[in-house]
Amino acid sequence: MLPTIQPRLAITGMSAILLPFTAEGHVDWPSFAAHAKRIFEAGLAPAVNIDERHRRGASRNRALADTHKLAAGRR
Repeated sequence: MLPTIQPRLAITGMSAILLPFTAEGHVDWPSFAAHAKRIFEAGLAPAVNIDERHRRGASRNRALADTHKLAAGRR
């Protein structure tokens, strides 16, 4: 018989969040923030995935900064 597993580490649940775009091709920041907020409210951490065109530069920086602000001390 195998010994009982003794948990030592907390498991962190994550959910991917993609950078949404409007029909005109602009980043849809309100939708991004709303989705990130729902992920936090579900007790998960958002795994922010940035579209290849926005992996560097202002969109990337804003996505990470907005997510950090929404985290507001959450782990």
